[in-house]
Amino acid sequence: MAKTRYALLSALLLVGTAPLIAQSGSVAPAARYGAFGIDLSARDPSIKPGDDFFRYANNNWFTRNPIPADRTSWGVDVVQAVNSPRVKLLYDIYHMQIMEGDVIRTIRDNIQHIGHFHTAGNPGRNELDETQELYYPPILKTIAATDYAGYVGQEFVPREGATWAKSLEQAYLVCDV
Repeated sequence: MAKTRYALLSALLLVGTAPLIAQSGSVAPAARYGAFGIDLSARDPSIKPGDDFFRYANNNWFTRNPIPADRTSWGVDVVQAVNSPRVKLLYDIYHMQIMEGDVIRTIRDNIQHIGHFHTAGNPGRNELDETQELYYPPILKTIAATDYAGYVGQEFVPREGATWAKSLEQAYLVCDV
């Protein structure tokens, strides 16, 4: 009985694979609409898939296509490409000082593409005071000298022992130019 099943299974496999065996010597026809398949050029085989699959699958693509999202000019390019009055940049003064510096010139040159500002002291993301690298009165005077009519949001973390109310009052006084 077992031999009969084995013989029947072998016969079915042979019949099922006969067309494939017959075609093995022939050349596959060219793709009708284009070259199809999976593009493996983005892979980085130097990274083990088990260590970081995302980087294994995409690292070469990211290396060839840097995305400079931490630059005002890149954000301005996106705003211009979208071309809608509803799309503007949130200009985080704290982060932009860290990433590219020269915030006053950058604000002046790109004010028409900025829809909101955030402030925080640098370094430390603390209050806006004299211990910080950023001196906010000239920055806020630059913004006030333009036709900007939006808001300036306070995005700092008070130092240990400081109260939110006092820190916010101080930020208001620094920004009231």
